[in-house]
This record gives sequence, structure tokens and C-alpha cells, in this order.
Amino acid sequence: MAPLLDQRLGPADQAEIHRLRGLAAFFGQRLPLAESELLAYLRLDADAHLDPATVPPEAVTYFESVQAKHRAELRTLRAQRARTRKSLWVALVPVAGQLQNGERGKAWLVGASLTALVAINLASYVTLRRWCDEASGTCDGGGTDHSDAAPKVMAVNWASGAGLLVVSGLAMYDGVSGYRRSPTLAPNVGAGTVGVLFSGQF
Repeated sequence: MAPLLDQRLGPADQAEIHRLRGLAAFFGQRLPLAESELLAYLRLDADAHLDPATVPPEAVTYFESVQAKHRAELRTLRAQRARTRKSLWVALVPVAGQLQNGERGKAWLVGASLTALVAINLASYVTLRRWCDEASGTCDGGGTDHSDAAPKVMAVNWASGAGLLVVSGLAMYDGVSGYRRSPTLAPNVGAGTVGVLFSGQF
């Protein structure tokens, strides 16, 4: 296949072309080419099989022999793809989404920001609970009048809570954005050559 054509076709279409070319080569008794094309098909779809209802038995048998011959390579491909598979649900979790996208710097920044905001929010909340009585509306806990300081601490409490929501929302947005723009690696195999096609998810 021409390089330009390779870039326009998705992995599924490329796999189908290799499958058809492999079968054509097999029935033309060009076995080296048949093996190369069918192996290219399997590299794109390691769990592929031929339907015996539509493909003659001798072609199915030959295809299975190619699978058996390259079983170790195909097993490795399956393991690699399983490791690189991503989850949209993980992308929605702050820090985890950044780590999944391979952005460790962002993960540290988000994690540190959220930790600091949680600490400030909890500390200010505990302080207000210790100082103020909701029933009486007074802030003289411990015998000291905190009427002037309490509103400031409350403002810190509200600001840190709002900051938590903002940072969490931005982290979720960043995680999903990174998940969508991460390229999917798909082996792009021609007769006798192996390359890599980057197909982004948008």
C-alpha cells in the first residue's frame, strides 16, 4: 500500500486489505507473500480468525498455521495493547487521569494543590467549629471573643472549598482532554516492513 493511502485508512480497513491480499496470494500459490500479508493482518488484529463458512478449508488451515508460527509475537502484541489500554473513567479522576496520560508533572501539581486546599478547608472548618456556636450565633469559644477573626476564617473556608471545586473540575477536564488526544499506536505493516501509524482520538 502507498504511504499516503496508509495514512487515510483506519486500522480496521488496513487489516481487511491485508486479509484480502493474503488470501489472494494464497490462492495464487505465492505463499511467502500470503504469509506476510496474513501476518500483517494478525498484527493489526491479534485475535482475528477466518470464517470457515465463507473461506475454503485449505485457506483457513493455512491461516491457522501462520497464527501458530507467530504465536509468541502475537501474544506479546496482546500484552502490550492490554497495558496501554486507557479508561475514560480513570481520566475523570484528578491525579489518576494525569498519570494515565503520562503527565506526571501535572499529576504532582494537581495532587499538591488539592492536598493543600483540603488541609486549609478542614483546618478553617475545625477552627470555626471550636470558636463559634451556631445555636447562639456567638464566637467566643475558650473565653476569647473571635467575632472579628471568625468572618476572615469563614472566608478562607469558603475560598478553599471553591478552590477545591475549581481545581477538581480543571483536573477532570484536563484528564479527559489528554485521554482524547492521546494517540493510539497501531502497527502499520506492508509486505515485509513494519511501521507505526498514529491515529488520534478526537
